[in-house]
Amino acid sequence: MRISDIFVGDRFRKDLGDLTSLIQSIREVGLLHPIVVSEKAELIAGYRRLRAFQVMGLLDIPVTVINLKDLRKGEVQENQIRKESKSFSFFAQA
Repeated sequence: MRISDIFVGDRFRKDLGDLTSLIQSIREVGLLHPIVVSEKAELIAGYRRLRAFQVMGLLDIPVTVINLKDLRKGEVQENQIRKESKSFSFFAQA
């Protein structure tokens, strides 16, 4: 989807943090998880990924389109319910 076609409303997460490692990851392995938008191209999840693509100067981004009436609830679920990775012990086994 064209990044310019995506509507980004008021976001739950205000601080995107440093995008450097995300940009590096996208350059090395690509975007592993597309951003999520509504049928009207309203961003639900993936604002950091979207911003990383913008910083890289890309015009298009992979998306998953879903039908969700409560966009805010979808954003909150995406950001609060997931488990944050604190340890990458699986790399030690490689």
